[in-house]
Amino acid sequence: MAPLPGPTLATVLEQSDDRTFRLSDGRTLLAPRPAGDQDVAIGSWISVDGWPYEITNMLWRPSGGRILHLNGPPAILSMKPQQTVEKFTVLTTPTRR
Repeated sequence: MAPLPGPTLATVLEQSDDRTFRLSDGRTLLAPRPAGDQDVAIGSWISVDGWPYEITNMLWRPSGGRILHLNGPPAILSMKPQQTVEKFTVLTTPTRR
């Protein structure tokens, strides 16, 4: 069984005009799209107030939904059942400029 992906703790180096971001490890975050609480995982990047944050830990809420621990302020984000967040698509190959 393959190990679960973990957070990389990369940082954002720059932002372009089309809502894409370049990370310190060379990866690129493409413009975010809506995703439900079942579509996010540890290591996913989500948009909070227009800025990307990596999910470093997740807890299930007894009443449904999740509590997301992020790599910066706000450090915790609570998701209700069926709530959506904007999730980035991560390009693993660095793009040339």
